[in-house]
Amino acid sequence: GGYGLFLGFHSDLVSTYHGIQIVQVLYKEPMSKMALLEFLKMAQTPDGGFGLIPFLSDYIDTSVLFLVTYMGAMSLYDLNSQAEDISALQKWCLTCISTNTSGVGDYPGFGADLRNTGYGLLLIEELRYDQSFDVEPWNNLLITIIIIIVGVLVLLLMLRIASRLSSAVLHRIEERFGFGDRMNVQYLQKFPAINCENLSVFAGGKCIIDTISVRLEHGQILGVLGESGAGKSTFIKGLLGMRETTGLNTIYGMDVRKNASKFRPLYGYVPQDLSKVYHNFTTMENLIYFGNQYGMTEKEIISRGKKILRNLEIQDKADELVKNLSGGQKRRVSIAIALIHNPIMCILDEPTSGLDPVVRELLWLSLVDINELFNTTFIVITHYPEESRYCDKVAIFGRGRGMIDFGKPRELLNLLPGRGRTIQLEFQMIQKKVIKRMEELSGIDKVLEMKVGLNYTIYSDLSLTKIQDLVKTEFGEDSINSIRQQDAKMEELFRYRAMEVPKFE
Repeated sequence: GGYGLFLGFHSDLVSTYHGIQIVQVLYKEPMSKMALLEFLKMAQTPDGGFGLIPFLSDYIDTSVLFLVTYMGAMSLYDLNSQAEDISALQKWCLTCISTNTSGVGDYPGFGADLRNTGYGLLLIEELRYDQSFDVEPWNNLLITIIIIIVGVLVLLLMLRIASRLSSAVLHRIEERFGFGDRMNVQYLQKFPAINCENLSVFAGGKCIIDTISVRLEHGQILGVLGESGAGKSTFIKGLLGMRETTGLNTIYGMDVRKNASKFRPLYGYVPQDLSKVYHNFTTMENLIYFGNQYGMTEKEIISRGKKILRNLEIQDKADELVKNLSGGQKRRVSIAIALIHNPIMCILDEPTSGLDPVVRELLWLSLVDINELFNTTFIVITHYPEESRYCDKVAIFGRGRGMIDFGKPRELLNLLPGRGRTIQLEFQMIQKKVIKRMEELSGIDKVLEMKVGLNYTIYSDLSLTKIQDLVKTEFGEDSINSIRQQDAKMEELFRYRAMEVPKFE
């Protein structure tokens, strides 16, 4: 998985570091990113540093240099990953810092070298962020501060003050200074919200989603489109670690299989059936109940809840019983509950299902406003293709086929014959065997019937005039009632891709 100094020799860490830099400059990808990550992680030694040639470490005791360790750790960061044992790496790096000059030496306890100091500063900066995943250093810092305060002030006075500190004050102290945080959101935003490579998802021992790759940046909206039973929900459950998977699957840089419980507080979830809403509570009472489960104070919940309800345009329903609200308003309450703890990502399962077109559009406009205001990543499951216009990227699923397409909506439509435009044809009178006859004409790729014998959608790279001439030649000079071109729609992409359904194994 790594890179060697020359062809045929074992991979070494220095060559691998420079190889990764060259590949990135050329906007290329490594031959096997998973194998490369495995090689880099295997290079870390039990004492925390990185060996030059991991292959030789099984046979001889090789010295670990600081510069080699820097290259190994930074290579993992360049690949949106990190060292397997961060704590050991931090301790090893600290032993390389000279107590006399504060410089960084080649080996632990070996003085200091100016050429290492710059690299040391860069690596320490990255390791500082990684402490957000380990509560122990922050807890130790908090204990140290408390001991200092107790040493300065009278013990009895400090105990009385501490006994009167409410949980709200303690929570604000932690929030202000970052003590005890398990996740540093600012750090996590450096990684893609979703990064899957060759991901397969299994349910009941059967492969439902087969070897797909998806990448979504933080703050984007992903639309998961497809008919019922196409595998949309299975895909989401696989992403969140609720189904057996193979391949690379990370959420904000964290391996899902190892960290599923860690990132659970980071996302909100809106179920399709409104099962997380208490209908005998008011809207604000629902928010207070669920916000308390995340350790929020009532004051915090009310303050944030008013902002969310205002963006969802139901601020006047804050004191209304949920059971008295309309279906669309109940759906908005469910979304507010999912957003109350300020998640970095929110997953919505068919939030517009059963709503009329006007309410659906208004709800989507509210979601887009929230996305822009709070910079929240949204993953929205839907079976309405036209809703893709609100999404930055879409993943399209077909029944029995898994994921058919992934990308930006306009780019996917531009892949259709006609490069994003279709020809709409209406005959004067009903014609026979139109699809068969037209698809046999040179230059016409596919034809969809919109109204039996009269209206058709044509996919072709030919010009409008050329298609018109072909139709007149085949069906007669006066056969056409109207013919025009228009932008392709996502519904047409669905129909086009569903014309030929390969058997899925």
